[in-house]
Amino acid sequence: MPETSGAEGVDQYATLPSGIRICFRDYGDKADPAMLLVAGLGEDLTFWTDSFVGSLVTRGFRVVVIDNRDAGQSTFVAAPPPGLWRQLAGRPRADAYALADMGQDGIGVLDHLGISRVHLVGRSMGGMIAQTIAATAPERVLSLTSVYSTTGARKVGQPALSTVLLLAAPPA
Repeated sequence: MPETSGAEGVDQYATLPSGIRICFRDYGDKADPAMLLVAGLGEDLTFWTDSFVGSLVTRGFRVVVIDNRDAGQSTFVAAPPPGLWRQLAGRPRADAYALADMGQDGIGVLDHLGISRVHLVGRSMGGMIAQTIAATAPERVLSLTSVYSTTGARKVGQPALSTVLLLAAPPA
């Protein structure tokens, strides 16, 4: 009987060298190729539905899903978010974290599980995190799928000014 990767569908935790604690779930056979699913902004790991994850496992993948920091059951960073003007100007706070830090969180979970190479799948901001992992640790990546995402470059994939103004307006 194949050795499964852990308590399937059960929340597990990896405390990383940075002190960040990442919640994850691990599905499938340890011997199968690993796939890391990275959700988007504000989504927790349950946004990857059981039926979707199950279909990947059935197709022969070990699937790891994670909560990003500031989502689900992972560490919530104490620093307040940047103000509206700082966001519009693209000026992060000095105590902010970046996509690169979130990419390191994903790599930290892979290290915790002893996974050396992985198929990366990220959606929205998760796609940006997955791209960051692929760019900074290409030796860890078997493939990259970025779903409805962008590169993170300031001049790529930005909303129209009318959309920015709508999002900045007080709620109805």
